[in-house]
Amino acid sequence: MVEQKWLMATNALVKQGNSFCVRIPKKVVVEMNAEEGDLICMRVTKVKTELNEQILITYLEKARKINALKQFSDQKIMALSVLAYKEGIMGIDLMKKQGNYLDMEKPVGTGVSKECTDEIKAFQKKYRETIRKEFGVMVYNDYLVLMKEFAKISTVKQHLASKPQTS
Repeated sequence: MVEQKWLMATNALVKQGNSFCVRIPKKVVVEMNAEEGDLICMRVTKVKTELNEQILITYLEKARKINALKQFSDQKIMALSVLAYKEGIMGIDLMKKQGNYLDMEKPVGTGVSKECTDEIKAFQKKYRETIRKEFGVMVYNDYLVLMKEFAKISTVKQHLASKPQTS
C-alpha cells in the first residue's frame, strides 16, 4: 500500500464560469509529484478569521513558554495579542489579494513574492507606527518584543491552528 502524503495550503476561492475553483500552487503540485489530469483528493474547510477567546488563550499559553515575555502580565499579553492577531490577519489578506498562497510549514510571512514582501513590510511599518502613536512608546516596544518572539516559533499552520477551522 502506498502511503499518502497530505499537504496543506491555503488559497482563495475564485469563481470560474458557473463553478468555483481553488488554485493549487505549483510548488504543492511538484511536491505531490502530480500533473494535469491526475486524480487528487482534497479536504476542504473555510478558515475563519474572527478573533475569539480561544485564540487569545492560545497566544497567552505560547507567551508563557517564552523567557523574554515572562515579565509581561497576562493582561498585557492579551492586549498585545489582539494587536498581533489583527496585524497577522491583515497581512494574510494582503497576500491573498496579490494571489500569493500560504506555505503552511514556513514562518508567517515567508514564501511570498518580493513585491508582496515589500508591501507587507510597508503595511507592518505603518501599522506599528500607528500603535506607537496611539498607545505610546512603552506599549509599542512591548509589542515589538512580543512579535519578535512569536515570529521565532510560529508557522502559518500553527497560527491557523489556534483558530476554529470549520464554519
